[in-house]
Amino acid sequence: ITMQHIQLQNKTKDTEKTKEKLESHSKQQKKAQEVVERNQQAIKELEATIRQTEMERQNQRKEFEAVTSERNILGTQLIRRNEELSLLYEKIKIQESTLLKG
Repeated sequence: ITMQHIQLQNKTKDTEKTKEKLESHSKQQKKAQEVVERNQQAIKELEATIRQTEMERQNQRKEFEAVTSERNILGTQLIRRNEELSLLYEKIKIQESTLLKG
């Protein structure tokens, strides 16, 4: 009986150790699952931020292109106005010269 009793105690201890290990592993798994869920939520938030930033970048790109186009148009107009002004100054010089010569 004593031998059986010792074997039973050993088996009971082994069973308790196994239960403790199982509980420990279950806790670790639960913690790991919580970390995974937090990381997945963080990924979703980051993806949303990326989408929003990408939309903002596209809007800024469109605005940049519009401003660049307007700048080019204004630059062309300025060149034309300068050419017109130069011609007008030339005409004024000719008329002044003609007036002075009488």
